Amino acid sequence: MTPVREVTAGKHVADRLPAYVNGTLQAAERAAVQIHLDRCAACTTELATWEAIRAATRSLPSDAAPVTAPVLDRLWVAIDQLEGTVPMERRPLVTGFPQALSLPAAAVDPPARPDRRVPLAAWRWATHSMATAALVLLTLLVGYVAIGGPRLGRGDEPVLSIPAPESPSVAIALEGVENTILLQGTVETLPNMAFWVGMERTVLDSGTETTLGVRQERGEGPLLFRVESGVLSLHADGPVQVTRIGTTDAIEVEPETDIRLSAGDQGFAPFGVVTRWRNEGLAAVSVLSTGIRSYAGCCSDPYGEEYDEILAEYTYMPPAPPLELTVHRVTLQPGETLAVDAMPDLELLSVESGSLVALDAATPEKPARRAIIDKGTVEQGNFRSGRIFQSADSDPVTMLLLSIARKDGSTTPPGT
Repeated sequence: MTPVREVTAGKHVADRLPAYVNGTLQAAERAAVQIHLDRCAACTTELATWEAIRAATRSLPSDAAPVTAPVLDRLWVAIDQLEGTVPMERRPLVTGFPQALSLPAAAVDPPARPDRRVPLAAWRWATHSMATAALVLLTLLVGYVAIGGPRLGRGDEPVLSIPAPESPSVAIALEGVENTILLQGTVETLPNMAFWVGMERTVLDSGTETTLGVRQERGEGPLLFRVESGVLSLHADGPVQVTRIGTTDAIEVEPETDIRLSAGDQGFAPFGVVTRWRNEGLAAVSVLSTGIRSYAGCCSDPYGEEYDEILAEYTYMPPAPPLELTVHRVTLQPGETLAVDAMPDLELLSVESGSLVALDAATPEKPARRAIIDKGTVEQGNFRSGRIFQSADSDPVTMLLLSIARKDGSTTPPGT
């Protein structure tokens, strides 16, 4: 049986799902995981992946022929070509898969060597990626067993072939496309153990308020925010900065002062300042925000508040401040392209409308490929050097980009 470990309310349980599917959790912990699954869509989605893995392993015959080392090498190449695979040591894979075996050990054990981002809340991200990689590996192995031997390709053909991209036009830099800066500010200090970075949207109904900057809620850390619609009433226990729409100079707001922000107004609350947002009007208030935090809560929104985590990384390791955070809204018209190498500080990408395609040129190690992408992060390796983004069809594509730059002028190459 798996050792008992407390399941804290509000915490994701991705790292317990393999044992949950296998039926090796003790009764109390299994009940706690089930309660969490009943209210958490993210963990329920990951549970479906692990259940698919279990079903795949049970479909294999118990007397399956051993898989040769060259075939396994090619399977790992296929997995490495997927977006978001967790780097891990190559471990011996038990072949044959007797039906009593539910999950391969290499898919359940944590990675022996972490990525460049040392995880604190890493299981929420890493377990999902390992589940996906394990499912792909099992799918390929099922095909291997079905055909009775290593017939996955000829010569130097890749296991998974992706159509080569069309010859893209010359990539243009970010300033060459439709680009609106929605949020921008300089972070001077960060909380200890800051590891969350993301873009999020909060909608407050009439009469609703929420508090930010508290560790027990969404966490502590600097916060940049912009009112998208409605009128937001703001109160802070420390100094904050406000930039009104149509202006470029921020004004300092004294602590314990009430102020109203309209659509287009921006605010900045540094680390250590607790802010209270309230909707005193009749129309709903929508606020777009970004920041770096030491803790990220989940699963509990006050009545009248709708919270949307647009995109986030949970194992982020920020460079030393000062840092400039910028949220862009970029639109690519059909035929326009955007090069990753033109955006050295890009951290997150989320498509708002349209369809975005990522184009990778062929290299000696990998074939050219073309893949639809709706979200991208440095954490999952979506911004590799040489990659080109463009609209996937005849319609424009609009996306939110978060860039994080060192104020001393140094940059971290994307995809490292």
